[in-house]
Amino acid sequence: QRETALFICPWNALATALTKKGFRAITLHELVGRLAVETPDGRTFKRAYDVVDTTHTHFEEPHLYPVEQVGWMREFMRSHARTMSFSMAGDAGQLAPVRQELCVDSDKWYETAFATMFPRRLCLEVSKRVPDPADRARMLRLCDELRAESRPAPDILLDAGLRVMRFEDLSEADARVPHLAAMRSTMARIDHWAHALIGETAAGEYAVGQELLGVDGVRCRGGRIASNETYMVVEVSDETLTLEAPDASQRVVTLKAARQYTKRPYARTGHSTQGLSLGTKLFIHDWRSMMATHRWLRTAISRCSTLDIILVEGSQGVRNDRIRAEARIALHRADDTAKGFVWAEPDYVSAAWASDTLRRQRYSCAECSEPLDQDWSIDRRANDLPHIKGNCALVCRRCQCASAHRP
Repeated sequence: QRETALFICPWNALATALTKKGFRAITLHELVGRLAVETPDGRTFKRAYDVVDTTHTHFEEPHLYPVEQVGWMREFMRSHARTMSFSMAGDAGQLAPVRQELCVDSDKWYETAFATMFPRRLCLEVSKRVPDPADRARMLRLCDELRAESRPAPDILLDAGLRVMRFEDLSEADARVPHLAAMRSTMARIDHWAHALIGETAAGEYAVGQELLGVDGVRCRGGRIASNETYMVVEVSDETLTLEAPDASQRVVTLKAARQYTKRPYARTGHSTQGLSLGTKLFIHDWRSMMATHRWLRTAISRCSTLDIILVEGSQGVRNDRIRAEARIALHRADDTAKGFVWAEPDYVSAAWASDTLRRQRYSCAECSEPLDQDWSIDRRANDLPHIKGNCALVCRRCQCASAHRP
C-alpha cells in the first residue's frame, strides 16, 4: 500500500525520515489543517491535506499527542471511516506531551482511547533497533527498569554498565556522533564545541554544504522554517542564506534570522528525537539533571541500536541565576545613578530581561558567539548611555573587557 498509504507523525523530523525512505508522511497539523502560516494579512491556517487518493492512514507514535490532538485524530477517522482503513504504532513508555498535565492516569487514558479507536495496533515490546540478541535483552531490561521508576535513574544507568566520560575528554571523532541533552544551555555548549572541531567556519558564520536544524517555526521567503527539520546551506551572501528543505524546496533567510531560528545540529533534545533511530553510538548529557527523568532517559537510550551509550559529565552550560542577575543589575543601577544617567524604569535591564536574552542569544556571547560561562556580563553597546534594554547584550568577560574603551 506504499502508493496509497499515508503516515501521520507528531514531529517534522520523523515525517522527514519516513519521506526519505519513500513513504508519504506529514504531520497531524498538516493533515487536519491546523498548520499556522504567517501572511501579510495576519495569521491563518493551511488547508487540510488532500487525502482523495489515500486508502490507509497510519498514525506513528500517537502517544506523543496531547489529548486535544487525539481528538483531531478521532474526528478525522470518523469523517473518513467509509473510504480508508487505519492503524497505529508506538511505544507507550515515551515522554508525555509537552505542557500537558492530566488529573487521571495518563498511561491508562491513552490505552483506553487507542484500544477504542484502532482495531490494529502495533505496540513496541522489544527494541526493534538492536540487532544483537544479547544487547537486545540488556536494552529491554534497562528500559523496563527505567519505566518502573523504582530506583534513582542515575543508579539504574550505572548498574547497567553504561560508560561515563568527562566532557573535556571527548574527541573530534566523538563530535560526529549524536548527542542528546535535557537543557538548552547544555545543547548550546555542545554545538559550539562540536562546530569548533568539525564545522569548518566560525560559530556565527556559514558555508555551503553545512546543515542547520530548525528550532522555531518562522515564515520566510520560499516557505517556512519548521522546528526539528534539517536544512542544507546551498548559498551564502553577505546578508542572507539560501537553505534547501527536506523536500528539495528552498528557503531564503537573513543571517540574523538564521542565528535566531536555526541551530547547529550536533545536539538535540530527547523530545525531538522520539521515533527516530540515531545509530550505533550515542552520548547523553544532563543525565544527573532533574530534567532527565526516568522516561526522558528511557526515550534517549532507546534511540541507539547498541549499548554503546556514553554518559557525559561536566557539559552543562551557563544557566540563568536570577539572584546573581539581580545582584549584578543592582550594581549597574548604582553605578549609572552615580554617573548621573536618567532613564525610564520599564526600559532598564532586569532579571527577566537577562533570562530572555540568554535564551535569545542561545546561551552564547553576543560578540564572539562562544558559549557563556558563569562569569557573563551585561555589556553596554554605547558607554554614554545607561544599562537600558536597547543598549545592552550579554557577553563573556573577555569581550566585556575588550569593549571597556568603546566610545
